[in-house]
Amino acid sequence: MDAWGGLSEADEREFARLDAAFAAGAPLSGEHDAVFGMWAQVRLCEAPADERRQAVLGQAIESVPEWPGSAVAGLWRLALGTADASDPRLYRLPLAATAALPYPERRRVLERDHVWLRRYRGRMWDLIGDEVLALLAEPEAGDPAEAARNVLWDDDPFTTRLLGAFAARLGRPEVLPLLRHWATARDSRPGLRWMWDARELLTAQAVEVIPGVLRELAAHRETAVRHPYGGTETVFLREPTATALRGVVWTCELIDRPWVTPLLGDVAVTTGTGIGGSGANARSELLANAAIGVLARRGGLDVVAQLARVQAKVRKKTILAAVDRTLNEVAERAGLSPSNCWTARCPRSGSAPTAPVPSRGCASRSTAGSPTRAARPSPRR
Repeated sequence: MDAWGGLSEADEREFARLDAAFAAGAPLSGEHDAVFGMWAQVRLCEAPADERRQAVLGQAIESVPEWPGSAVAGLWRLALGTADASDPRLYRLPLAATAALPYPERRRVLERDHVWLRRYRGRMWDLIGDEVLALLAEPEAGDPAEAARNVLWDDDPFTTRLLGAFAARLGRPEVLPLLRHWATARDSRPGLRWMWDARELLTAQAVEVIPGVLRELAAHRETAVRHPYGGTETVFLREPTATALRGVVWTCELIDRPWVTPLLGDVAVTTGTGIGGSGANARSELLANAAIGVLARRGGLDVVAQLARVQAKVRKKTILAAVDRTLNEVAERAGLSPSNCWTARCPRSGSAPTAPVPSRGCASRSTAGSPTRAARPSPRR
C-alpha cells in the first residue's frame, strides 16, 4: 500500500485470497503480516459495524508489523476518506501502526492529518486527539534537546539543522517556555496579550540565542525534500517552523541590541526573495511581513537602510507595499519627507536603490498605533 491507500498488483492478489477465505468463513488466525493489516483496515472501512471485520482488525492490531511510513500514511488516508470518518474504530489500526514508528517518522506521517482532524473533524478530534498528541510528543526525560524537539519538529532541513545547533539551548528551562510561546504566533500580527506574555518569558538566555536562530534563518535556502506521499517538493520552511520563527521575529521588538535591526533586514531579504533568489513570489511572505512589521514598530532612521535592501532584492508587490508604508511611518516620526528620510540614511553607494522611494502620503498615525507600545512603555532588553 502506498501513502494514498493505493494497492500494488501483489497487494491486490493477496487481498483476493484473503477475501475468499473470509467469505468462506475460513480461520485467519495465522495471518499477521502488513498486507493482512492493510486488508483488515480496508474491509473495516467498508463496514465499520461488522463484528467479524472488527475481530479481524483486532487480530491485526495485536501483531502490528514494522510498516514503512508510507504504508502507515495510507492507513490514515483510508480512515479519513471513509464516508463516516467520525467512527473511532476506523483509527485503531492507524494509531497502533503509527506508535510502532520512530518519532520523526510519526511526525512526518501525521504532520497534515492531525491538523486536518483538529480543524475539520472536531468531534473526532475530541475522541482521539489526546492519543494523536501523545504519539507526537517524544519523552523528554529531562533532556533539554528533546524538549526543544517536541516544539520544533525536525521535519524539514532547516529545523533539523537548527535543532542540531541550538536544541540544547532552546530547550533549557530559561528558554523553553518562550520557545513554546513562539509556536503560538499564528496571527498575522502580535496582539497585546501575546507581546505581554513574550515580555514576561523573555530572559537573558533567550536574548543570547535569538541572534543565532535568525542568522540561521537568513542563511537558509529552499531545498528539495521527499514527500511522504511520494515524489519530491521544494520546501523553504514547513508551516509549524515558520510560525515559531515568526514568534522569534516578533520578540525582537522587545530587545534593544545593535544586532536587531540588521538581522531583521537580513531575514526580510531572505524570506521576501523568490524561490531560487528571484521572481515575483516570496520564500515566506509570512516571515518577511513579520520582519518588516517589527522594523516599522521599532522605528528610527536605522531601519531605512534595511528597507532599501528589501526594495533592491524583493519583487513581491505586497511586501514592497509594506516597505513603502513603513518608510512613510518612519519619515513621519522623524519629521522628514520619505525622500529626505531615504537620503539621510541611504547614500548613493552599495546595493541600495539610489532613487527616492515613491511616497503615498504620510498617514496620520502616531507611535501609539503600535499594539505593544499603546499599552505600556517599550520593554526592550
